[in-house]
Amino acid sequence: MFLYLSLLILINFTFQQDVLLQSKFGWIRGLRQFDNVDSFHGLRYANQPDRLVKSKVINRWEGIVNATDYGPKCIKARRPEHPDRYSEDCLLMNIFTPADRDKNSSKLPVAVFIYGGGFEKGSVDEKQANGFMTRFVKRGIVVVTFQYRVGALGFLTLGCNSTVLQCNLGLWDHYTAFQFINQTIESFGGNPKNMTLWGHSAGSVAVSIHSHSPLTSKFFINYIELSGSSFTLGSDNRDNYPLSVEIIRDLNCNLTNIVTCIKDKTLDELYTAQVGRHVWPAFGDEIMPKHPVFLSNETKGQNLFTGLQTLEALYFTYLDSDPAEFKNVDRDTVIEYINSSFARYYGLDSVTAFADLVEYFIPPGQTSDNDYVYYMRQKTKIQSNAMFDIAVLREIIQKLEFSPNIYVYHFEHFSKNQFAKDFPLKSSYHCNEFPFVWGTYEDVEFELDEDDHIVGRFMVEALVQFIITGNPSTNNFSWPVTNNDLRHVRITPNVTIQYDLFKDDFTFWDKMVRIFNFDAITGLKYNKPTPSSSNNLNNKYIILITIIISLTSIKSFY
Repeated sequence: MFLYLSLLILINFTFQQDVLLQSKFGWIRGLRQFDNVDSFHGLRYANQPDRLVKSKVINRWEGIVNATDYGPKCIKARRPEHPDRYSEDCLLMNIFTPADRDKNSSKLPVAVFIYGGGFEKGSVDEKQANGFMTRFVKRGIVVVTFQYRVGALGFLTLGCNSTVLQCNLGLWDHYTAFQFINQTIESFGGNPKNMTLWGHSAGSVAVSIHSHSPLTSKFFINYIELSGSSFTLGSDNRDNYPLSVEIIRDLNCNLTNIVTCIKDKTLDELYTAQVGRHVWPAFGDEIMPKHPVFLSNETKGQNLFTGLQTLEALYFTYLDSDPAEFKNVDRDTVIEYINSSFARYYGLDSVTAFADLVEYFIPPGQTSDNDYVYYMRQKTKIQSNAMFDIAVLREIIQKLEFSPNIYVYHFEHFSKNQFAKDFPLKSSYHCNEFPFVWGTYEDVEFELDEDDHIVGRFMVEALVQFIITGNPSTNNFSWPVTNNDLRHVRITPNVTIQYDLFKDDFTFWDKMVRIFNFDAITGLKYNKPTPSSSNNLNNKYIILITIIISLTSIKSFY
């Protein structure tokens, strides 16, 4: 499979030719790739912004702009191995469109993709771009990807009401990109009234934010959220302020001249100040004026395609761990994790909460103490719940009140060839779908077998149909909308319709909120119990009242 992809890429480069396109902003030179795809790489959508200042849509240019190179990535939070590949002058966009777009009497649907990376790093690499071109653009879809500021340069904040430092600069880069796309996509054959916003991981969190935003939701009608939800926000919003203050302090800047001071700092100083500190989007500005749970009325009439892997957090827990350490994972390992990452945040109720958590996730007598695979799975399950599962399910339930057009999947399939033979915990995990949807994921390479190809074709076809029609149903499969029983499609080589996605876990965490008036997943406290959702998942279970200032975030995306 990967030999085939390499040959395809080689042939692609051999037969590339220049193409010219006139846009509202001026002439652009791109490339003809894969026979019938016109690609425009590294197209500047914003003027180069000053550090810690909002971006603005680029001015019209004179002459012909070259858009034949992807350009540098945005500066990430951690010191890179190849610093020459990164720059602050990075607000660039890639647009891929069918070469025969003019044969259509109507404009084409548009898919705008936001990459993940925990708001700390990220980009769309060339291999993934090739996947977009060969699997989506060739089906009559205009695909757009763009870069945005991350880390402290994108999300440093003193609160969104600060008069000295603008919050959510990375999200404002999104808004600038959306404006540029809306104004110029018709020149590329796209329909600005039929646009889908699509993201994975932190990119999916961003998509979720924009779907709730009174400012940015107006640009899109369809939303694809793969393994991520803005309903994880809470503790991160709370922690942004103290973490930002620590970064500013380590840069030897004071709170009255932050922007001027930080402009004079080197990138090396910025990297050092961010070590161990992770800032995220905050709510309180025009993009996200409130926590998204209070903005669900903005999602009325939207179409949503969303879902999860079986053990999302396996990507973070054991996937790259030393196999020699696996047999050391035991009941005490999980108990320590429960206590340090969850129970202690319940304050005076920590002992009771700890007992409930242990009873649910590792009940006594379930297995022997040396069953390390079981304990690896349970620790990973807890982390998956906290980082992904519960937030995604909560968003689905909340949005059901405003839109009936929600389609849910459980991506259960994983390739027989993607794990080492002796790896003990085989499951689908975070980013697991990349080889099936795009044909590649970073440096992970393995041979796809026939089952893998079946799953890949099914998932790609569902995504294509959703982007085109707002419904993932295909000629061979009718995808049901979800409802209060969380009806979903189980994605394996033999797809089936299932119910109650992760219901037991959802019910458990909801019960914990009702008992303790505190949500350990978001770090949010409630001033009264929430209604029970054990029998009706559509009950309002989130009443965001008070943010607990003293707690520390339990989550991290990478």
